[in-house]
Amino acid sequence: GFLQSWSQVCSWAYWRHPWTLGKELEDAFRYYAKLRYSLIPYIYSTAYQAYLTGIPIMRPLSFLYSGDPKADCYLMEYMLGDSLLVTCYTDDLYLPEGKWTDCFTGREYNGPFEGKYDIPKDKGGALFIKGGAIIPSQTPLNYIGEEPVKQLILDIYPDGDSTFTIYDDDGISMAYKDGKRSEILVTCSENKDNVQVVISGRHGNFDGMVENLSLLVNIYAPKPAAVTLNMETCNYIYDDGCISIKNLNANIGNAIVAFY
Repeated sequence: GFLQSWSQVCSWAYWRHPWTLGKELEDAFRYYAKLRYSLIPYIYSTAYQAYLTGIPIMRPLSFLYSGDPKADCYLMEYMLGDSLLVTCYTDDLYLPEGKWTDCFTGREYNGPFEGKYDIPKDKGGALFIKGGAIIPSQTPLNYIGEEPVKQLILDIYPDGDSTFTIYDDDGISMAYKDGKRSEILVTCSENKDNVQVVISGRHGNFDGMVENLSLLVNIYAPKPAAVTLNMETCNYIYDDGCISIKNLNANIGNAIVAFY
């Protein structure tokens, strides 16, 4: 239930408190709770997308891949927003056309793929990242509003051209309908010579908005020959298939190019 649009521990009639489940399940509960709270920027942005378009946060495969007859057959998996494929209560797995990365192992698949999935012992099902994904996240909190979020993490999986709009507002009032909100547009373009990520400066404002928001950008791509930031050579860290650039100012535009 943590990887759904809305999540609640309902223990009014049954004992489902995590500390009564035993250490193994308590650890799994803790992992998914932290995962959900880290994904709040992604889920909240997707909720705003749903508000604008009517496309739900949880999306059946048959909705997104209507031309693929296999998509009608796998009812125990769904897309959470644009980029995350989730399975539950099954080890059957179907990945539609495209690139997919196993969130738990880092293994890459090319769809269409159909087969059994070896669910890790401490996980509840498969979780895959779609090629082209742009996923904003944060350091997990114990609850929303525990402390101001001063850094967003952008995990980018280049595959052709893709876009994502990071949305935020005060999280309480209806003032977003009157324009009290902020948006950051992120685009990624991949070709044989380079990967280019363009991050627009943050547009808009709302009461309580963190002014000095920083970005940590992780681009999952082969090791580049060079990386530029706004057309100037920049420092970056490359580790285990990931290009990381720290401390970008979210209020101004940034263009990152990884050259091969």
